[in-house]
Amino acid sequence: MKINEIINKVIKYQETHRDDLFEEIIKDFDLCINKVVDQVDDYYKEDLRQEILIGIYQAIVKFKINIYSTTKFENNEFIEFKNKFFNGVKKLDRDIILEYQLFNIENQFKKYIKTTCQNIQKNFYKKMIKNHENQTSLNEKVSDDIELLDLIQYPVIKTYENVIDELTTKDRIFLENFIEGGIVKKNKDVAKKLGISSQAVSAKKKKKIKEKIRKNAKLKEEKICLF
Repeated sequence: MKINEIINKVIKYQETHRDDLFEEIIKDFDLCINKVVDQVDDYYKEDLRQEILIGIYQAIVKFKINIYSTTKFENNEFIEFKNKFFNGVKKLDRDIILEYQLFNIENQFKKYIKTTCQNIQKNFYKKMIKNHENQTSLNEKVSDDIELLDLIQYPVIKTYENVIDELTTKDRIFLENFIEGGIVKKNKDVAKKLGISSQAVSAKKKKKIKEKIRKNAKLKEEKICLF
């Protein structure tokens, strides 16, 4: 990974809100996310992962990036940075100073994401314990293949029928293609039924998940602060 690659992606995402940039940032933090998610039982992993995705989305949007205009930076940390990354490289001091500031900001962002994931995990545990006795999971009715759990804002307890009723007619018709005779169908079977490719079916599901992540993130921002 190139120097300051992550923070440059964050800056671009804040400006453009491109889905591909968000996915790349998530991939950059896969190890951190998986480390947190792997600490819970398999039954709860996907719920926690969706909570974390929402939290990271909020963190990216809210993270403040301040660049200061300066032509001098002569502390020991800057000299060490310059010698490590730009020794023998022809580059203007002002450009190196910019990279140095971005380097420090990226380290702050990494710590921010790590703390965010840990806080979400703690809140998840608290909600899981509080709602353990009366929690109803869609896992009882559908498989992970359809990923309908991604359409629920945890910890609100909803049945499959509740979720379907809240969808638009177009989305409901699409998702109902996955269920036939009480059996959940795979992507390839739905693709054959609709006359489209399996990749198209998968892409459409992912799009609906992203839309729900953004909607949930907005709702959470209005109601509570995760960090």
